[in-house]
Amino acid sequence: MVKTWIQQHRFEFLLVLATLLAHLYVALSPTRSLLNWYNNDDAYYYFKVAQNIGAGLGSTFDGINLTNGYHPLWMLVCIPVFLLSRVDPILPLRVMVLLSALITGLTAVILFHLVSNWLSRYTAMFIAIFWVAYGGIHAVVTTGGMEAGISSLFITWLIYRVTTVKYRDGKGWLYRNSLITGLIAALAILSRLDNIYLALIVGLWLMLDGEKSRNLLILDIAFIPVMLVASYFIRLGTAEQFFFYAQSAYWYIAILLVLKPAFYWVTGFYSPVRWSFKQLWINILFTVAAPAALSFVLLLFLQATGILSSFPRTVILVDMGLSLIWLATSRLPVRENSKAEGVQRILSIPDLKKHWQKIQIGLAYALPNAIILGIYVGTNRWVFGTFSPVSGQIKHWWSSLVNPIYGRLPSTFGGVIGLPVDGDSAWPLFTSILRAASKPLSGWIGMSTRTGNALVQFIIACIVAGLIFLLLRKRVPYWIEKVNGLGIVPLFAACLIQALYYGISGYLHTRMWYWVPSLVLGALVTAIIVEALFQKITDNPGMKFSKGILAAGMVVVILSLVNQFSRLYFYDTTHRSENPFILQARELEQATEPGSLIGTTGGGGLAYLIHDRTIVNLDGLMNSLEYFKGMQTGRADQILDQMGLDYVYEKKYVVEESDPYRAFLPGHLQRITRIGGIPLYTYSPENN
Repeated sequence: MVKTWIQQHRFEFLLVLATLLAHLYVALSPTRSLLNWYNNDDAYYYFKVAQNIGAGLGSTFDGINLTNGYHPLWMLVCIPVFLLSRVDPILPLRVMVLLSALITGLTAVILFHLVSNWLSRYTAMFIAIFWVAYGGIHAVVTTGGMEAGISSLFITWLIYRVTTVKYRDGKGWLYRNSLITGLIAALAILSRLDNIYLALIVGLWLMLDGEKSRNLLILDIAFIPVMLVASYFIRLGTAEQFFFYAQSAYWYIAILLVLKPAFYWVTGFYSPVRWSFKQLWINILFTVAAPAALSFVLLLFLQATGILSSFPRTVILVDMGLSLIWLATSRLPVRENSKAEGVQRILSIPDLKKHWQKIQIGLAYALPNAIILGIYVGTNRWVFGTFSPVSGQIKHWWSSLVNPIYGRLPSTFGGVIGLPVDGDSAWPLFTSILRAASKPLSGWIGMSTRTGNALVQFIIACIVAGLIFLLLRKRVPYWIEKVNGLGIVPLFAACLIQALYYGISGYLHTRMWYWVPSLVLGALVTAIIVEALFQKITDNPGMKFSKGILAAGMVVVILSLVNQFSRLYFYDTTHRSENPFILQARELEQATEPGSLIGTTGGGGLAYLIHDRTIVNLDGLMNSLEYFKGMQTGRADQILDQMGLDYVYEKKYVVEESDPYRAFLPGHLQRITRIGGIPLYTYSPENN
């Protein structure tokens, strides 16, 4: 039976096996090389808390303060693995390499099946190998020990389920399939809580299965807030002014997300209707003006009741202009391709039975999400005193500080939607190509300034988009069907909403593993492009030996990916210096007494690798709600006094000049030495 299964799934089996064997080299490498795999503090946050839970200390980083600053599903995976730390603290790190590799391989298998349902098997094989071997993906979802791998697994599985499984064939299967898909969505959320945007969008997309206009509704939901934020930037000119009026923007977004889709439905913009050109523009103008006027009245009411202090009035006019452009560009192609007459709304009243079934699908999908998330937030409130992880609350709070060390709010509209000129991007696969091409080109044409580089990136993006359009233009309906089948539209909408949320909510210090949905989106878009290129080559009668050229090209690309993987991750086990976490831990052990409590910002690697000392997380991400409230009031030192903190190991600028630490640390510190270029201070409550 097993042999038969392997024969039927030979590619999938070999892919997972090859992935595991490649990572076995890393897992068995010497400790100094192995630790280079874990290149950030954040993974060690999980590892140390998992180790403490396994030791019976509870959900705590330092063994003293309860914390919930992590995503729960990955923590549940880590706990049994780090029971092995009782034998050897390095052993679970080796196991985690293989576990991450297995998760990456399984994700690639799901991608293979998802893509092969709609595109050729060759394209599906290429994308599966691309997911495993491309360095830009591997560095996020496999390397480092973070939750990105399990997040990508459930995101991909969710997209596969919602695009493959039938939800309308029989009453029993309708409920069962919806419940299972909802359960997968809940697990995706538990793997990374910001996957809730994808789960919500997918749930709506699932409810509207069979409706021709569901992609329009999903895109409207994504672009309505984007257009409004763009209107603020156009009207106010700077990000500083936008964040001054941010509260009004949040209310305005909430209002328009209700009003605009409602008016679009009433006027028939979710219908495959073929109006006359004049009637179309009359409807567009009415649909733009009516929600704008009503939202203006509602904002005035909020201001009159004191809920809003003020809002820029003329933003509404700018948003009307952008809405006009959006409706014209998104509805005119639908009108031209539609043969329908009259208005057939997305929720037409005559077919109540059909729409009741859609509501049942939505309720069945929502049920496991509601139960599991209800248990999660309830447990958080009961055990930790707060409904959500304290780490996310702190990262929002950082943006209100005068001089934080954790970054700044976005300074441009591009930064707000995750497309900064430089720095971390919410669309890493796409921007990496633009930046790689723009950097030498900007220097060559003398436009190496930040603004010039942005312009060059925009021009390159337009050229690439034009080339893709030329590649696909002859078979637009065919490619739209493929895009729809791969779930690209809801995935894109969720990525855009997620990027906008982080951009406008005052959240600082996003990390590359936040953007896993975008990586999955990039892989699926790549599949479309690769398939189009394959078809272009194989269907060209003038190109001799096209299949041989295609096969040779695939081999070259795959070997390039594997070579990139090997250069990045096959460590030199003989000449690498000791890992910095190990060096710092051993030097701190020499400078402090056993049993000492040492405070530092971050500190994940130190906490896991140091012996007979306790690391206390001072930035609060892995500390208690009480400590966070103490930082907010400038009295966190009282909590540190109660804990009996002995030392602080941190840079001088951080503790003396940056917020929030300068409010409560300097009066307690006396420097005694430097370790790895960083001062070590004694902490004394008496020096208050």
